[in-house]
Order: sequence, then structure tokens, then C-alpha cells
Amino acid sequence: MKRAFNFLFVTTKAGFFLLAALLWSGVMYFVNNHYQITWEEIFVEADGMVFDLIVFGVVLTIYEAYREIKEKNERTVRERNEKIERLHEEIDDYRGWDEKEAMYRIVGAIRRLNKLGVSNINLSSCYLVLAQLDNVNLQNANLSHANLYGAKFHNAHLEGAELRGANLNAIHLDNSHLNGAILRGANMNGAHLWQACLEGANLDSADLFNADIAMAELEGALVKKGWFEKLEKWNITDWEELKEKYRIDENGKLQLK
Repeated sequence: MKRAFNFLFVTTKAGFFLLAALLWSGVMYFVNNHYQITWEEIFVEADGMVFDLIVFGVVLTIYEAYREIKEKNERTVRERNEKIERLHEEIDDYRGWDEKEAMYRIVGAIRRLNKLGVSNINLSSCYLVLAQLDNVNLQNANLSHANLYGAKFHNAHLEGAELRGANLNAIHLDNSHLNGAILRGANMNGAHLWQACLEGANLDSADLFNADIAMAELEGALVKKGWFEKLEKWNITDWEELKEKYRIDENGKLQLK
């Protein structure tokens, strides 16, 4: 009985105003019977009271709805931030552990962070050999000195990512976005970069031996002088076509001819 009363008259706003109306009716009935006040007089006085009660109820309802929405949003943000923190801690736990299990755990954490809208993830020195990360979003992520040998990054977003000194041997970056990525000193032997976008990327000292960079977008990439000669030594297919398409400006960057 108590639970039903609380549900009808306490936990809901409609119930609260229903209870107020019942109490008001009871008071008016008591006044009418004991003080000989006519119902017409009561209704005249009640008009203003009922109007005040309605206005108060509307204002209170709006305020309560706003407060509930605000509290819900704050709770959602807090829970999201806690999840993000736990996932970052999980990656930290497996950082430097060169085992397949570590790779699977880290990949799972990356996927969950992406679902939470997070791409700027610290993956430095992480073991991600043969990881399946197609379509992943790692914009501005730190992958310096990470082991990404043979990993799959098809259609991945790596704009502005830090890949300095990373092991990118045999990595699959076809159709990936590496605009402004830092690949300085990265090992990219046998890397697959077909149709990858490397505009503005830093390729200084990156080792591209036997890499496939056919149809890659390279405008603005930093390569330094003598890069085309290195392509020939690295056995890069179509290096002559690249030389015909691009020139190296005074800053060591590739520019379309």
C-alpha cells in the first residue's frame, strides 16, 4: 500500500498535483460545511489559487525536467570518461609485452575507444604484429616505436599520427590516410601504400625498400634531396613515374611539377 501511494503521489509530478487537488477539495468541503461559505464564493477565491498552482506546477515540472536531463548528461559524460580512462590503462598494462595476447587486447581497446569517439591514443612501443585494424581511426595517435609488422590498416585514418621509428615492415596501408603523419626513421620494407594519401607526411629517413607506393598521393611530403635516387636503390616500382610527376623543392618537400 505504501509503495502504491509513493508511486502515485510522490515519485510522479502528476501524482503530486493530484494529491494537492484532493487535499484542496477536502479543505474546501470542510470550509463549506463549517463556515457556511457558498460554493460560489469558494470558486471565486479558488480561481486565483488554481491558476497559481498551475503556473507553479508548470514551472516546477520544467525545472525538474531540465535538472533530470542535466544530471543524466553529466552521468553519461562521467561514465564515458571512466570507460576511456580504463581503456587507456588497459593499453598501458600491455605496453611492451611482445605477445599475441597483448596484440588482441590492445586492438580490442582501440576499437572500443573509437566507438567512444577517441582517436588520439598512446600506442607507443605497443606490440601490434599482424593486427587487424582496417578502417580504424588513429588520427594524431602516438605509434612511435610500435611494432606494426604485417598489420592491416586498409582505409585507416592516421592523419597527424606519430610513427617515428616504428616497425612498418610489410604493413598494409592501402587507401589509408596519412596526411601529415610523421614517419621519420620508420622501417617500411615491403610496406603496401597503394593509393595511400601521404600529403604533408614526414618521410625523412624512412626506409621504403621494396615498398609499393603506386598511385600514392605525396604532395608536400618531406623526403629531402636525393630521394628519387634512393627509390631506385630500394627497388620501388614506378619510381621513374614518380620522378616525372614530382619535384623536390628547396625545403626537401615533394611538389607536383
